[in-house]
Amino acid sequence: QDWVKMRSRSKPKGKSVLISELRAKGIDKETAEQAVEDIDDAAEYEMALSSALTAKRKTSKKGDALKKYLTGFLVRRGFGWEITQRVLEEIGLDY
Repeated sequence: QDWVKMRSRSKPKGKSVLISELRAKGIDKETAEQAVEDIDDAAEYEMALSSALTAKRKTSKKGDALKKYLTGFLVRRGFGWEITQRVLEEIGLDY
């Protein structure tokens, strides 16, 4: 759980990627899932929004290209589709 908290602060990732990273470190599936249980949906959404806003500032893409870029960016970082949609709506790139 400490690793998950530190990792979430330093380089925000969604639950699925955090579980995969823990599994790659040799942690069993049940323990990895328990370690990310403390991340609630609101916290995961805030991490995704912050990450997306940072990525948006760093790119020159606009319109549909920006939407596609940010969608891929968030999904690759392990954020679920529902959170990704909410973030894009918040940014003004409705799906």
